[in-house]
Amino acid sequence: MALSVSQTLRRSMSTTGQLLRRNLWIWPLIAAMGLGVLGWWIRHTLETTFKEKLASDLQTILQADVTALRIWLDSQK
Repeated sequence: MALSVSQTLRRSMSTTGQLLRRNLWIWPLIAAMGLGVLGWWIRHTLETTFKEKLASDLQTILQADVTALRIWLDSQK
């Protein structure tokens, strides 16, 4: 006896629903992993940005100190 398309589709949908209900516990794990990866990526991006900003600020301060020291040395001559 051959199954009709609608019967095959109905059986397939039922099997899929049962599989998802049986493995419902896996979705929170997948979501937690996704949030963990997203959190790591955001932290990494922010940390890189802050380090670049700090390096730029320190370089500016160094240049200002060197300039001030040269001016002071010239005035002492």
